[in-house]
Amino acid sequence: MDRKTFRCVPGHSRSDAHHWLVRPYTQLGYSRGEQAIMARVLWWRNVLALLAVLLALVAVIRPATQSHQFTASVGQSLPASQVISSTGQTQSLPRLFQGRGGLLNFWAPWCPACRMELPDFAQKFPGATIALVTNDTSAAATPLLTESGVDIHRAYYDTTGQVFNQYLISTLPTTLFINRHGVVVAKVIGPMTPALLDHDLSIATQSQGG
Repeated sequence: MDRKTFRCVPGHSRSDAHHWLVRPYTQLGYSRGEQAIMARVLWWRNVLALLAVLLALVAVIRPATQSHQFTASVGQSLPASQVISSTGQTQSLPRLFQGRGGLLNFWAPWCPACRMELPDFAQKFPGATIALVTNDTSAAATPLLTESGVDIHRAYYDTTGQVFNQYLISTLPTTLFINRHGVVVAKVIGPMTPALLDHDLSIATQSQGG
């Protein structure tokens, strides 16, 4: 039993502790009103203890679930995420697409399919943001971009792999088409044909913002 539901019987000194008798509140002469108050206090104490445990569990579990909420699916907004630009500056990915739709391509220099579609990203694409994110180094990526005619200012780097993990990128290349509100409007896993690229990019950059 819970020791807090008991108390020492009056009439015994502390020096006679070994003679103390303990009885439930119901046997100590309390009135029914006092017993009811004590019962309510104990009930609320247990409720508050349970709430404290639940809040502690939420605090532990919530960060883990939040970190996996974004699945780069159509209809989702880009989460706060940062990459390094070709000039070495930290750049917010969502900010790249504010008021200006475009595409976000995840690739790697060692990926044959990625290298195959690089020349398609060399087009002008007026009014569109083109961001090519690799988890490799600038030293490995720049020669391929230059050879393919891609403006190196379209290159961004995630050498820690944090953004790749955050966006749950498991297949390369993966391309997200983002409207001017930062919302994913199309997603392509694997290499694209030029026709598919133009079609999805037109959806991302249309005036009404998707």
